[in-house]
Formats: sequence, structure tokens, C-alpha cells
Amino acid sequence: MGGVSRDFAVGQCRPQCVAVAEPTPSKSTTTADESTSRGAPSGNLENALFYQGKYAEAEVEIRVLLALKKKALGPEHPDTLKTRNNLGGLLLAGGKYAEAETEFRAVLKLKEKVLGPDHRDTLSTRRNLASTLASEAKYPEAETELQAVVKLYEKAYGPEHPFTLDTRNNLADLLDKEGKYAEAEAEEREVLGLEEKVLGPEHPDTLDTRANLATALIHQGKSIEAETQALQVVRFEEKVLGPENPNALDTRNTLANAIAQQGRYSEAETEWRHVLTLREKVLGAEHPDTLETCFNLASCLRAEGNASEAKVFAQRAADGARKTLGPEHPDTKKYEQLREELFAKQD
Repeated sequence: MGGVSRDFAVGQCRPQCVAVAEPTPSKSTTTADESTSRGAPSGNLENALFYQGKYAEAEVEIRVLLALKKKALGPEHPDTLKTRNNLGGLLLAGGKYAEAETEFRAVLKLKEKVLGPDHRDTLSTRRNLASTLASEAKYPEAETELQAVVKLYEKAYGPEHPFTLDTRNNLADLLDKEGKYAEAEAEEREVLGLEEKVLGPEHPDTLDTRANLATALIHQGKSIEAETQALQVVRFEEKVLGPENPNALDTRNTLANAIAQQGRYSEAETEWRHVLTLREKVLGAEHPDTLETCFNLASCLRAEGNASEAKVFAQRAADGARKTLGPEHPDTKKYEQLREELFAKQD
């Protein structure tokens, strides 16, 4: 097919890739520049809750931890700032983009003062801020930040370090969101080759890049290759992370898009209904990823001629996005356009 249907949304930020966690150094954990765990808080309980997609519960736990660290160590101690960075990651993964941006900006300012602008922990927060800006559709600022962080990581750690590669993956994902699909595909393929070499084909970072590559392929109408990539990633993620992990659900959403682009709407509908049920359970009814699935399902139902049910899901996506993302976010406008088109036909 000659290009992806504009009716379908092909993915939000993947929780595991959007925020660099900063575990406090100890005998049992690695330091921030040695760890490739992305997005997870450093405490055992918060970490477990995060990987189950229980962001609200994890947020409660990490706020308790943060209060204790502020009291014991002070608000500008590096360990306190690490915990604040991880709180920002939870807010971002939970779809609370405005709160996450505020938190990351505050932490970044303090880290630049306490640690310096080129310290690895400062760079991780700067990158997390860029990921948040991308989620808010503030693309120019996000791209500027990510490009700068990539250069700093390459200088400090080299072009094949996991942090460098992970940030390049985030940059490629941003390029895709900006509509620079061929550029995004080329970047994803290069990063994927390096991650397979450095980390191995089943590492979560490698799988994340492959999933993003599938998205870039869908946007260029390369749905057969995208389906192959997404299906392989889903199998690995469900095996390693579990079928209800947010990353696995995100890849299944991508898989459904690849199937729908080939005109196999009945299969895509089944897949999206399954993803919606699990996203509602894991993330909640108003999480941006859940609303995205409502939109995709509505678009699929319309393509199948089921306008009445399509209206229900389109209405839910539009109303939820206006509340969660705001009226000016591109996703909100896209969802509202679908709703208007569906109800206009009724008139």
C-alpha cells in the first residue's frame, strides 16, 4: 500500500525507553552510566510496580522515598535528585506529561548547579526532559535537546555505549513523530545493528529499537516487513516481560497497525480489542495509550462499516484526550477530527 492510513495512530512513548533511571550506587546495583535499565525507579518495590505498569502505586511509593531523602540528605543532594528524576520518569510513563516536564526542568536546574552540565546524571535528566517534550508534541525543542545529548554521550562514552544508542533511538522515534520517516528508518536500522552487536538481539533496548523501526516502516507503507518485525518483538517481550507489560502492549498496538494497513481489519480489530482490555486494566481508562487504542479501534470499525460502534470509541478517545493531553495536542485534534467525520455522516 502507498502509505499508512492517517486514521491509525502507531504508538506513544514506550515507558521503558522514555526515562533514564538513576540507581544509587551500591554493591548490588550499577551506577547510572553502567546501567541500561530505562525508566524504572531504583527502589525494589517501585521497580516491580513500574514493570507491571502500576505507575500510580509506584508514584506513591517513590514520593514517600523522596520525602525521606529530602529530610535525611537535603533537597540538593545527588541521591535526592536521582529520586526526583525517577519520579519524573514515573509521571511520564503514567501519561502525566505536564507534571513530568515541570519535575524534569526543576531537577535539571539543580543538577546543573550541583553536578555540572556535563555530568552523566545531568545528561540523563536532560534526555528525559526531551522525551517529555516529544510526548507533548513540542518537537523542535525536543529534537534540539536530543541531538545535543547524543553528541555529549558520544564524546564521553563513545558511539557504541548503550546510553548513546538509547538516546539515538529516542531521536529516531522523534524524527518519526515529525514525519521524517525515511530518516527515522535509517537511524533505527543503524542503532539496531549496533545494539544487536553490543547488547544482543533479545535485550529490552534492542527490542525497543526494533519496535520503533516497525513504526517507521508502517508510516512508509512497508506493512509486511513491519508486521514481521513487530511479531518477533511481541514474542520476545511477552516471554521476557510478560503479556501485560506496557512495552509488550505497545508493540501489539504496532502489530495491529501493520495488519490493518494490509486491509485485514477483522484481525486488527481482534488485536486492538485485546490491547484495549489490557491497557484499561494496567494503565487506566484515561491513559494516553488507552485513548490511542480507542482511536485505532474506532478507525478500524469505521473501515469495516461499523459506524455506530466506531462513534462510541471515537467519542471516548476525543473526550479523554482533551482532558488528558489538552485541546492543542495533535492527538486530541486527530481524535476529534475522526469523531466529527463519523457524526457528520449521521447528519
